[in-house]
Amino acid sequence: MMYRLWTYLRFLVHSTNQHGVHSPFVYQYLTNSLYKRTRHKGSRVMNVLLKSIQYFNLQSIILRTDAKDLENQLFKVYPDLTLKRSPADLIYIGKNQLLEITAGWLHDQCHEGSMVLLEDIHGNRKTSAMWDSLCQNSWATVSIDFYFGGIIFLRAHQVKQHFRIRI
Repeated sequence: MMYRLWTYLRFLVHSTNQHGVHSPFVYQYLTNSLYKRTRHKGSRVMNVLLKSIQYFNLQSIILRTDAKDLENQLFKVYPDLTLKRSPADLIYIGKNQLLEITAGWLHDQCHEGSMVLLEDIHGNRKTSAMWDSLCQNSWATVSIDFYFGGIIFLRAHQVKQHFRIRI
């Protein structure tokens, strides 16, 4: 419990909103997607997932999660999604699966332009270390830490940048 409090306070001190972002790609994503009010109900990570699918018009998704109802929720909103096709446009890693993946496996499931959404990246020291190591990979060009989750984009023509954003 103390670790989560400490990491959250540290996040608040170092994070910003869209006005502190100097990347046109990330700024557009934040203002035109994540900061838009929608009628989606659920956790912050679920809202990021649903908004991102719509904003980027993502077609294929790989789900690594223990949440049984997530697939049903996605198909209610986006019935044309394709699940478990590799390489995928979006890879979603639930909080209980984060320590089960490897950077090599993750990279093999992606293509240029893929998005990786990870849940609960600051849940404990091990998940925070996993998040940090994933962000250090050469293929992870843009990373967004929104405390309750993290996003990694594979964009070869973009300068490597890391953002801490309050959502």
